[in-house]
Amino acid sequence: MDSTSSLESRVVALETSLRRARLLALVLGLSALMILVPAFVPQAQDVVTTRRLVLTDATDSAAVVLLAGPEASVIIQTPSGEEVLRLGGAAARRVGH
Repeated sequence: MDSTSSLESRVVALETSLRRARLLALVLGLSALMILVPAFVPQAQDVVTTRRLVLTDATDSAAVVLLAGPEASVIIQTPSGEEVLRLGGAAARRVGH
């Protein structure tokens, strides 16, 4: 009978240890998840910087190219590089409010 009670106490101790290990694993897993999830969430940007902006049509072919020109102007080009329109620059006047 002594071996039966010893066996029961060992099983109880193992079950208790297993419950604690599962709880610890759950807490550590949730902690890691709380730390890692914000790293994968895209953050909003206040400024987007580029040298050349290519706008595409429905077939993903380049349709219009926007470039920063001299003297605070914007140049609109075809995909082949032909200038279509220039906005701003030295001839433009400042609009006051």
